[in-house]
Amino acid sequence: MVRLGLAALAAYTIALSHGGLQTHRRHHYRLHILVGLSACLMLLSAGDSPDARSRAIQGVAIGVGLLGSGHILQAPSSQTEHSGVSIHGLTSAATVWFTATVGISIATSNLMTVATAMLLALICLFLGNQFYRDNRTH
Repeated sequence: MVRLGLAALAAYTIALSHGGLQTHRRHHYRLHILVGLSACLMLLSAGDSPDARSRAIQGVAIGVGLLGSGHILQAPSSQTEHSGVSIHGLTSAATVWFTATVGISIATSNLMTVATAMLLALICLFLGNQFYRDNRTH
């Protein structure tokens, strides 16, 4: 129960640091929490067998890859000089991937390792948001 709660809290924190409180990103909270919980639950349910855990991790990776690909959009853009195409959603896809990895790690790893990865990711997301906001005003 504690690990599932930690997975939900970590997923919420990732979604909050990525999307903030913007209305159009409220679905990210549910998505991230469900991904983190699902990944953690699948690994906890797999038991202690290394083969079962390996298959569960592979299943999570495939499922999250499909979810992440749904976040990535390619659209025409007049801002790109070379290809005339703009790619959106890579950070969203990466945060979904990271959320699943955190859920897996909470279920299977040392929690200090998870805390370190969370800290580094949150710093990255926060600095990325600050950089984006600063550059948009120029």
